[in-house]
Amino acid sequence: MSSEHAPPSFKEAGFHCPHCGVYAHQNWFDVALEGGSDDPGETLSLGTCERCSRFSLWIDGMMIYPPSADLPLPRMEMPQGVREVYLEARRTLDASPRAASALLRLAIRALIAHLGETDDIAENLKNLNKRGLDEKIQVALRRVRMVGEDAVAPGMIDSGDGEETARALFEILNLIVDALLVQPRRVDEMLGKLPEGE
Repeated sequence: MSSEHAPPSFKEAGFHCPHCGVYAHQNWFDVALEGGSDDPGETLSLGTCERCSRFSLWIDGMMIYPPSADLPLPRMEMPQGVREVYLEARRTLDASPRAASALLRLAIRALIAHLGETDDIAENLKNLNKRGLDEKIQVALRRVRMVGEDAVAPGMIDSGDGEETARALFEILNLIVDALLVQPRRVDEMLGKLPEGE
């Protein structure tokens, strides 16, 4: 199992699957596509994940399916329900950045509710800042209209959302998971290995 993210790479024996997000062995198959008399044609390659059995499609070494495979995968520590919405947004981005942004706003609200103590996202963010969430993340959430006067209502599609907003929301979601779930666990693991003080 690889600890660092290994993005999909043509004909590699293993990488993090763009579908299930798990580092897994990939099986490869080639099909030659014939062109005209002066055209040697293209090579269509199919990589299949041994973990989830889903495939990636490549033409002349460039992945064409699944779309948006260059997006970051969700952190493994992300709660399952939030992770499912994240992956749905990832599959949606190429077709509709606005729909992906709406899904990601729902996922962020669900994550903040999971980590927080109230139904009010702004109140939860104040509490999460006290637990170590960088205040800059709150600034970023305001800029992508998660909080503040210009906030977009949950589940609503904002006509002003583009790909940049969606990509920022993917990053913000992973940053929150890293700050509030991954880092505290790593600190606890480190402390567990150290002798207790006098």
